[in-house]
Amino acid sequence: MLLDALAVTLALILANQVVARGAAIALPGDAGLTYPQLSVPLGTGWLAALATCRRVVRLPRGYWRTECRCIARASFIVLGAVCMAAVVLPLDIDRPFMAVTFAAGLLLQLVSRWLIRRAALRRRDDRARTGGPHLGSEARSAAVHE
Repeated sequence: MLLDALAVTLALILANQVVARGAAIALPGDAGLTYPQLSVPLGTGWLAALATCRRVVRLPRGYWRTECRCIARASFIVLGAVCMAAVVLPLDIDRPFMAVTFAAGLLLQLVSRWLIRRAALRRRDDRARTGGPHLGSEARSAAVHE
């Protein structure tokens, strides 16, 4: 969950710095909403959708395709909700802001999961090459057999 939060935060920072650059979203009346203000509920909703999808799909580690589908599903649910809110409410949200945010967020989440998976597989291969289980297990097994 920490890597998801980091990926979403980096995507929102990237979109705010590259696309928005201090622009404001016009609201009815004299009120205005800046993109950093929009980023807070957007990021919170995105993390909530990721947590909900993760709770619904309980998988052991190693199910790469299903995990990717879960990440993509949560991202597209939030994207759809923001687009529907922009249509229903009179919000003029920049399309490039949304495109950069969700493309970067989805890509960062998938890359972080892939790197974690590679590190776990490398650790497993190292254990197999050394011919033994993880450190400390010999002491526990010797104590059990005495």
